[in-house]
Amino acid sequence: MRHLLISIIFSLLILSGFAQDEPKVFTFVEVMPKFPGGQDELDSYLSKNLHYPESAVRDKVEGKVYVKFVVDSLGNITDVTIAKVVRNDLDEVAMKVVKEMPRWTPAFQGGKPVRVQFILPINFAINASKKK
Repeated sequence: MRHLLISIIFSLLILSGFAQDEPKVFTFVEVMPKFPGGQDELDSYLSKNLHYPESAVRDKVEGKVYVKFVVDSLGNITDVTIAKVVRNDLDEVAMKVVKEMPRWTPAFQGGKPVRVQFILPINFAINASKKK
């Protein structure tokens, strides 16, 4: 049986180069967005929805995929990309699970909902006993 160990650490990324007509994307705000139910529920969501690709298990590929995304002013997950790749199959699984996340509680700055960018590290590790 394979096991997926998930390390969740939120990191903020400085964003630049946006077109003038696009709403600003913040990296730090007064009230940060929140996954429904908080960090424990995010961990649970990832544990239930991330599936280690058979090809990566077979090839004994492990690593940490960094998924970059924006939580918009309505709490939707948008602009999902890979900030640091491991391997295509792991990257695709990590991106898919982030794209399918439920709506978050949005961030607030100055009493108004705003967009905030995150980088979510998702660790893929095969149980040591299965590597033999």
